[in-house]
Amino acid sequence: MSDQLEDRLTQSLAGTPHLKPDEQRRYLGTFRERVSLTLTYDQAQSDFYLARLKDEMLAHPDYQLAIRSDLNETPLNKLLSFASQHELKTVLKADEASQNPSPYALVLASPSQALHVEVIDVAEKYPQEENSHPKPSHPSFWQKLFD
Repeated sequence: MSDQLEDRLTQSLAGTPHLKPDEQRRYLGTFRERVSLTLTYDQAQSDFYLARLKDEMLAHPDYQLAIRSDLNETPLNKLLSFASQHELKTVLKADEASQNPSPYALVLASPSQALHVEVIDVAEKYPQEENSHPKPSHPSFWQKLFD
């Protein structure tokens, strides 16, 4: 009886134990196995990566987007208006004071099901084209002149 009482008091003082708390902090409150796509703060400023995120959100309307509350206003407003227009689930996460803050500003994940997606970084999953303008097939006047 005293062991149960001691365990109960310890749990009351320390709070409910969490499963993989560091992983949950890193992925904004969810587990790695549920994550579909992540964006860092720099990637969240890019219109290209935000468009890829929106495509993923439309492809999987049952997923939930976790957004760090300290994200810049412009992408935050774009995403919140997009999510409300399409009735998609979003959650704002306050920055918890911790020794290991999350490097991610945005995490798209399934709320209850393990996905086991191998590549979750948006830059790896959707690489940007370095040279967006195709090179002309014929040489320009200056190239002809100096070659």
